[in-house]
Amino acid sequence: MQKRMKIIIVIFVIIIVVPTILFNALYFGFFRNNSEVEEPFSIYITDVDPKDMGPEEWLEDFNILYEMVRDNYPYLWVKNRTHGYDWLPLKDYYLDRISAVTTNEEFLAVLFDAVQALQNLHTHILSPSQVYQYGELYSELEMHPYADVFTYEVESANAYWYTIYNNLYADRYFYALKALPLYDQGQYVLRDGVGDWVEEYGNGSVILAVNGIPIDEAVKSCYEKAYLNYDFIREKLYLPSINAVHFGPEATFTIQNTTGYSTNRTIGQTYGTYFNPWNYPGDRLYTQMWPEEKTAYLHIQSFWLDFIEEDNPFLLSFYNQINNYDHLIIDIRGNGGGSTNYMIQNIINPLANKDFLYKNYFAFRTGDYVQYFRKSANITETIATDLFDYLPPEVLTDNFDLYNTSWPISAPTDQYDFDGEISLLVDKNVYSAAETFAVFCKQTDFATVYGTYTGGDGIGMTPLYFVLPNSKLVIRMSTLMGLNVNGYANEEVRTEPDVLYESSFGNWTELIDYVKANPP
Repeated sequence: MQKRMKIIIVIFVIIIVVPTILFNALYFGFFRNNSEVEEPFSIYITDVDPKDMGPEEWLEDFNILYEMVRDNYPYLWVKNRTHGYDWLPLKDYYLDRISAVTTNEEFLAVLFDAVQALQNLHTHILSPSQVYQYGELYSELEMHPYADVFTYEVESANAYWYTIYNNLYADRYFYALKALPLYDQGQYVLRDGVGDWVEEYGNGSVILAVNGIPIDEAVKSCYEKAYLNYDFIREKLYLPSINAVHFGPEATFTIQNTTGYSTNRTIGQTYGTYFNPWNYPGDRLYTQMWPEEKTAYLHIQSFWLDFIEEDNPFLLSFYNQINNYDHLIIDIRGNGGGSTNYMIQNIINPLANKDFLYKNYFAFRTGDYVQYFRKSANITETIATDLFDYLPPEVLTDNFDLYNTSWPISAPTDQYDFDGEISLLVDKNVYSAAETFAVFCKQTDFATVYGTYTGGDGIGMTPLYFVLPNSKLVIRMSTLMGLNVNGYANEEVRTEPDVLYESSFGNWTELIDYVKANPP
């Protein structure tokens, strides 16, 4: 028995829930600040102090949220296809819930559920700390209309929500089950825990059901509490982990141990901190070289904007050392994104030995609000839908306009012209700007992609923001639907690796060894 309790909560890299991680997931690709936008941008807020809100203000705020989503959110139809439900008809359900609330704490809980039900990792309610951070960032970068969302009134009002937001956030995300079920190749397997969890539940035991409902069916009901990912190999939705918020601390689990014996029991919960089930390297940049094999390895943990200049000298020095190597393995497993400029300046430009045309297509909703952000980014070149063999059905309607945002990448003459093969390692946690790099490699053959399907939503621009008028809460939302070169929504189909390979749980080096033994 462990004498010292190890407190755990699973926070997956792709599930961007910690404020600092959220801040590091900004996606600056394709933003071109355009001061020639004809219509003036403004936000609608009232002079209501959030602490004085009541039923009328709560209902107005939700209705604004609903209208913004209805007219501007790009993934309503995608999520209907992947998750099997339509968000818009849930309006009456949420209005009924809001009509029954009596406090701002209860109101915020309903909003959390409603926004989570949109099922997109770029879409969430900003914490008060993030409101201040984003406001400072966009003001410093002079990014409009982004900076115009974060007014003094909005930032001041969000101070009221600080304790309420943080308490609710902790209640939802900081409680783990005492034995930790993690999704591993189609099953929910107990892989870690606290106290004597091994003696009680068994390491490697599998969750078969919750409250008598088969586990794969039960997780579908968790769309308001967590992001449901999609297993493309087994064609089903899944939770990356099962935590107390999903079914409650008193849920009864059917647990089958490694000998095949099953029992029904509760697991209980514990309040916790960070746990990384995939054993990603701790260093942001990690390299390894095998000179006798002329093979080199580079792991990049983040494409965050601030790391572009900071990482550049290290990477250029590394590329110089391996310039005559035959094979470079670039590993971005666990990379939740950052800036597309990172991949251009720190990977593609130094290593490219030819010019590329990276084909990008953006499908924007035709709502008035999102159009401010499109025009400010100077995205104007439309493209005919009949040039594609396939497009999502909704893109062919009046709800969307389609734009060509393809751009050339020129190989510098003063860099390394790496002549060896490049392999890219990916997993389900590759998201946002890191997903963009996976898309680029697959489209241009810059690298051969190994691993599992990626996390998606990587062809795009900085998410938009809007403010609820009474609470002054700020909602972050995906701005557009990025389309792969074949016309499919990247958020829906992700990036399929050239070589599909599922590693054993927690075995970081297995895929590396496989690629070394089976190079492109």
